[in-house]
Amino acid sequence: SALASAELYDFDDMILSVVQKLQSDEDLQLILQEEYQYILADEHRDANGAQNTVLELLSSFHDSPNLFIVGDDKQAIYRFQGASLENFKYFQKKFPTSKLVALEENYRSTQSVLDLAHKLIADDSKRLVALANHTENLISINEYDTVAQEARELVSQIKDLLAKKVKPEEIAVFTRTNSELSLYSSILQSAGVPVSVKTSKDALDDIDIEKLLILIRAAASVGNDQWFIRALHLSCFNVSELDIYALAAAAAKKRDSVWNILRSTEVEALNLENLKEVIRVRDLILDWAKRGANISPAELVSGMAKESGLMAEIIGKPDAEDKLAMVALLISYLNDFIKTKRGARIQDLSELLVILDEYDVLETNLSGQTLGRVQMMTAHKSKGLEFEHVFIPGVVEGNWSGGRSKTDFKIPGLVSVTKEDEEADDRRLFYVALTRAKKELTISYAKRKEGGKEVMPSRFIDALPAELITKQIFKDNADIALRAEALSPRNIPKLSIDDLKNFVRETLADRGLAVSGLNNYLACPWKYFYRTMLRVPEAQNAPMMFGTAIHAALNIFFDALAKDEVMSKEELLKRFKYELSKQPLTDKEMQPLIKEGGEALVGYLDFYKGTFEKNVKNEFGVDAIFDVDGFDLRLTGKLDKIEFLQDGGVSVVDYKTGKHKTKNEMEGKTKDANGDYKRQLVFYNILLNRYNDGAYNMKSGVIDFVEPDAKGKYKREEFVVTPEEVTELENIVKKSAEEILNLSFWDKNCDEEECEYCKLRHMMD
Repeated sequence: SALASAELYDFDDMILSVVQKLQSDEDLQLILQEEYQYILADEHRDANGAQNTVLELLSSFHDSPNLFIVGDDKQAIYRFQGASLENFKYFQKKFPTSKLVALEENYRSTQSVLDLAHKLIADDSKRLVALANHTENLISINEYDTVAQEARELVSQIKDLLAKKVKPEEIAVFTRTNSELSLYSSILQSAGVPVSVKTSKDALDDIDIEKLLILIRAAASVGNDQWFIRALHLSCFNVSELDIYALAAAAAKKRDSVWNILRSTEVEALNLENLKEVIRVRDLILDWAKRGANISPAELVSGMAKESGLMAEIIGKPDAEDKLAMVALLISYLNDFIKTKRGARIQDLSELLVILDEYDVLETNLSGQTLGRVQMMTAHKSKGLEFEHVFIPGVVEGNWSGGRSKTDFKIPGLVSVTKEDEEADDRRLFYVALTRAKKELTISYAKRKEGGKEVMPSRFIDALPAELITKQIFKDNADIALRAEALSPRNIPKLSIDDLKNFVRETLADRGLAVSGLNNYLACPWKYFYRTMLRVPEAQNAPMMFGTAIHAALNIFFDALAKDEVMSKEELLKRFKYELSKQPLTDKEMQPLIKEGGEALVGYLDFYKGTFEKNVKNEFGVDAIFDVDGFDLRLTGKLDKIEFLQDGGVSVVDYKTGKHKTKNEMEGKTKDANGDYKRQLVFYNILLNRYNDGAYNMKSGVIDFVEPDAKGKYKREEFVVTPEEVTELENIVKKSAEEILNLSFWDKNCDEEECEYCKLRHMMD
């Protein structure tokens, strides 16, 4: 292998090499057994099978070896690293006459914490007795309506402790996941609470490093509005949201780019709040692009961090030490990179960073300064530590318990892990988190996730004895103005809620709402806001451009058919190639798409030969007014094809390219399906009901797959839209429009962890 050729080992190889050598070299085994006659294996609950084999080989000379195994079976939490309870108990089973010494005295926690944790595990071990002489306190269980409320209260409670002169380093927050850790650490820092985050983190996932990456992408793609607008959002620049929105709206109205708008005299008429700063950002990016063609990537990135003001912003943050270490790691990597590719410049850098991000190459361990800071870490990192006050937020099903099975992917040769094993692992992890508390322990959960989805408290909470806990239920009474204000802590003039509402109302009145916008909103409010409302430019990918060309070619074909004109397959393919040539595809992308599209269209015509309806309307645009509490919401749509039926009704046909879906998938009845296809047809029904006094009575909707499935078959799926489905979607449209108009979405996120639109919004914080 490459590692062997380079005479390198990874950690697992080192252990396995020792095992193999001890098994194959009897003399070495005897020498080591003679040298190590007394063996202590501490923290043995974390040992994997290979490490157990080393211990066994070293102690195998005697029938009853001097082997001292130390560990707590209730803290076996590293199964994902190969450790397990079975490994820990292996030697006890191998040597049944061995002596078991159980420790029953605890000098860390209160009796309440110990009893609570003991009840959670519910095993046969003896109850620990507290000898620390702390004042006894019941364990707090706090229920909140939303994650935002839970976060606000966490900040408030920690600030109360600091006001009482509790040392910050004696306060700890444990989360189940790294994403939660990032969320709560950011919130505490924004509230002025000093924190130290203990985690392994990909440097490219850090929010400030991500800002630097946006600057790099902007400089590597001058003229691309998408990355320029993202750069304007960065907090190191003094550009308000309304300036950005006004620029994007002006460009969309003129069907031009923001870059061109800034070069024209029209920009003066926009009355931007800080045009000078927008121009400064533009000039910085142009300068970086010019220098990027002439200097090394490391030198360029270093200059970008300083000249943008990002470095000063980082230095002023409570966790500056960790962030500066990540910047240094990035610069160091780029210096190494330039040694292997001397001619590398900004374009190479942009492509390199995509690869680094994909494979988590720049991962670093962050521990940060401890004294004078609240300690934050995942529960796994907390093992072996102790703090006077411990907070454990987010204790809900699917997070601390009842999550997706980790046994879906089976590795041959490994012992099967059951659902019960996994729950036991999770329970022990929660036990570890509980028993880190010396004096006070607070457990909390929210009934709704950030995207508004309801969740249940973890089953572990139900397992806690009522006599040891005190439960409080907090209602979220914060109004929209306070929430929006909390999202904008930058040192620029704050936007009033009225300004934002007016902007949204005017834009929605002008643009209307199409089903694509509705689907975007239901997927992520910020996807709707940036992609649909502001129309921030985004590059189309090859499949999207392929679909556009297919739709255009079919539109021309069926227009000809409606006029009783015959279009041959050759003419259709020629038209498809022309439509594809209009798309910004590379030669490498173009050729396979020409072949794929040609074969699909020829097969489509042959499969449905003689069955096509001639009485049709293609690319049929429809507008309709929908009342939302006095606001005239304009619903819009462009229907691929309307077929007129014999009974006076119509059937709406929508073409689809790409992978086929089952009927249940189209209706959103399967796992991870969003129901967008069926929702689209119901939306068209609502449109036609309100269009031209209902002249188009929609009897059915058809999803028509233009490409064959894996077996070469073409498929159409017909749906009859029921009045109940129409009413349900009308309610969804009304509710969504109300939320948009009232800015109710301003503090919402979607459920997708890596949503680029939610990230873009929070970069404004």
